[in-house]
Amino acid sequence: MFSKIYGSIAFCGQQCSFDKRNHYMFFFFRRCLRVNQCDYSPCQNNASCVDDHPGFICMCPSGYGGNTCDEDIDECESSPCVHGTCVDHLNGFSCLCSPGFAGEMCHSETNECLSSPCDYGVCVDQINGFVCNCTAGYTGVLCENNIDECASSPCEHGQCVDGINEFTCQCTVSLYFAPTLITYFEIIALNCIYYFTILSDIIHFKV
Repeated sequence: MFSKIYGSIAFCGQQCSFDKRNHYMFFFFRRCLRVNQCDYSPCQNNASCVDDHPGFICMCPSGYGGNTCDEDIDECESSPCVHGTCVDHLNGFSCLCSPGFAGEMCHSETNECLSSPCDYGVCVDQINGFVCNCTAGYTGVLCENNIDECASSPCEHGQCVDGINEFTCQCTVSLYFAPTLITYFEIIALNCIYYFTILSDIIHFKV
């Protein structure tokens, strides 16, 4: 990058003036001499000066601009960080990404499901987080807990055995009867609740 500044040079017979800003020279003689304005090192930050009558040109190093290369170029001015905060540096920048985003420009969403966080379920990625859709029979943030189907005590007369999204009942029953009085009976057990079909005389049932 370069910048060019023009000054003015007095001709013969005129009075020349000089100051550090415009790089003119005092001569109270009848004759004025041309001045190489780079002799006064007008370019800053190690920039190269090129004499370009009637002015000069500053060849700025990367990261600097302005007529005399005195301005640090703001690389954040174009808002290069897609999802984050831009931090300006000399001839560069860096991005501080918002939670849930990554990449040089914070342009990539972080996939929190890549680590397979759900024990027994399907992971659904979200911005800076995830949700587990649990398989039937499991619960918890990570689907880590087996739901106890026996918690409601579904077995009336027996022991409940918990399974995955199911349960079984180990039923117990005691029958007291006079065998000579009974010709046929049928017992139907549903969750250890007993139903009887008696085809003859009376059966005495105890649980």
